[in-house]
Parts: sequence; C-alpha cells; structure tokens
Amino acid sequence: MLEKIKINISKSTYDILLKDCANFNFYKASDQLNKNLFLNTLIVNYYETYSSNEEKFKEKLLTLVNEYIDEKQYELLDKIINTIHKDGEIGLERKSEIINLKPTKMSEKHILFIENNLVKNNSISSFYRNLFASYAHIPQNYRELIIFKDVYDTLLESIKQERKVCIIFNNNDTLKSASVYKIESSKEELFNYVLVNIGNSSMTIRLSKIKYVTLLNEKRNISDKSQEMFERQIKYGVQYPFYNYYEEPIIVKMTEKGKELFKKIYLYRPVPEKIEGDLYYFNCSHNQVSHYFKRFGKDAMIIAPIGLAYMMKKYYHKANREYSEFLKTKTPRFELDPKKTN
Repeated sequence: MLEKIKINISKSTYDILLKDCANFNFYKASDQLNKNLFLNTLIVNYYETYSSNEEKFKEKLLTLVNEYIDEKQYELLDKIINTIHKDGEIGLERKSEIINLKPTKMSEKHILFIENNLVKNNSISSFYRNLFASYAHIPQNYRELIIFKDVYDTLLESIKQERKVCIIFNNNDTLKSASVYKIESSKEELFNYVLVNIGNSSMTIRLSKIKYVTLLNEKRNISDKSQEMFERQIKYGVQYPFYNYYEEPIIVKMTEKGKELFKKIYLYRPVPEKIEGDLYYFNCSHNQVSHYFKRFGKDAMIIAPIGLAYMMKKYYHKANREYSEFLKTKTPRFELDPKKTN
C-alpha cells in the first residue's frame, strides 16, 4: 500500500470538499464522514479531465511564448503555471488546511500513474492541491457528476441505447427494472435528479442516492403521458415530482410584502405562469408551492385549489398550537416591538 500524502490546501477549498462529502453521502458505518473515500473517488474520477485541461492551458501559453523560449526552458513554464495556481489557491488566503490522503485499493493504480506520468516539474502534493482547487471552482451539480461518474455514464448509456436498468440504492434497496428518461439538474445548480419509469408509475431519484447501475437487455418503455409529465417537472423544478398527472393549477394571493419576499427568496422559487395584480398563477407541483410559500405566512395565501389551501391552514394551525403550548410556561425577557413583527 502506498504511503499517505500530505496536501496543503486553502480553507475555502477544504470547506467545499467537506460539504460535498456530506451532501453526497460519504459516511462510515459510525455516521462519521468518510473523507478519505471521498477524496480518493474524486481523484480517480477527475484526474484525467484535470490533467487534460492543464495540458490545454499549457499549450495556449506555449503558443504565446514559443518564439521566445527553447525546449530547455519548458521546465520554467511548468513552474510559472504552478505558481499561478498556488497564488490563486492559498496565496490570497490567510487560512489553510492540511489533508492526509491515504491511497486505497481502488485508487492505488491511478495514483501510481499520476506519480509516474503526470507529475513532472512539481511535487505530488502540488498536483493534488491544484486538482482539488480546480474541482472546487466547478458548480456543485457538475461536481456531483464527477463524484458519481460511473453511475452517471451508465445511466447516459441506457438512454442512448434505450435499455432498461437495474438500480441499487445506497441502502441496498433495488429497482429491478426501470426505464430512465433523463438526468436533469435543479435550476439552483445544486443536485442532479434521475427521472425513471417503473411499470405504470414514475420516480425521481437523487443521483447521489444510487450505488450501482446495471444495463439490462430490455428495451426501455416510457409512455407519452409520462414523458409529458416529466417535461413539465423539468420546466418548473425537477426536484419536485408530479404525483398526479391532473394536478390543478395553483393561485396564490400576495400582499405587498409577499411580492417583495418572492423577489428576494430565490431558492426553489416556482415560476409563475402569469401575474394579475395580487394573484400569482402556477402550474408546477403542489409540493413545490407548499414548501416554498410556508416561509411567507400571511403574506402569501393559496386560494386555489381548495385542498392545498386547507393543507396550508392545517400546517400553520399545528405550528400555532405547538408554540402556544410551549409558551404557556415561559416568561418573555423582553417585549417585542409589534411594528417590527408585522
């Protein structure tokens, strides 16, 4: 087994790696983050793309300076590129973190290849520092595609070949025969979702929840109705599936404060079909609208469909009841200004 590699990276890059490790469900049985497995997976799935991009960058620089340097000075060019990376990664930050990377059986041959073929005029730790920094600058939804490259590639192949797949989840539950329609990212560029058909029902799966995918020798089967519903889901918010093809349009009545909140709160914001004064019309998932507008209180009232309005009333009533019970035995330490709480 190869020895541990000590890598110095910026605090901001470290924080992104740690966040992705948690968001993409890299945990040990003890519920501790499995940082080493995550970093080894990242290296295995990204080093080829990273090194290819580095070579392209170097070629661009060479075309600019080629007439001014000879082959003996190419080593200097590598050192200049590494200095550019280092200054951008930790040179402008006061705080840094140390990572101790322990190669695994999965990554050992890749790390040996990196050391013997890709690390030329820099240290091995510099290579990994720059690789991690490059990864950290990619939007989160694309970082997820890197970490789950094998699963993602197999799903794409199933779509290309129009074949069904067997999907095994992280908890070892299994979909024995599923037809993959598309893989789409949320509008907020956070996570990727796999849209699949199973028999007469549909399902939306977070990419990071999938452990393995196997291609089957069965032709995928997705009805026109399912495709239409999936496209509607993609348009309004792929992470919010439609549980009923005939879900009714939604009307939300806004106060002036509600309108301001709607402009400010971007995350998971539904797209209105039209706006008529205080009335906002939506054709998205009922689940999406209820989750989004729960933060608005009295400043956004769902007035159609009635079933959804009743559900929101029940939600607020339960919250009010719980707060009332809690506050019966509490004495406030200060009086709130009513004007600031309206």
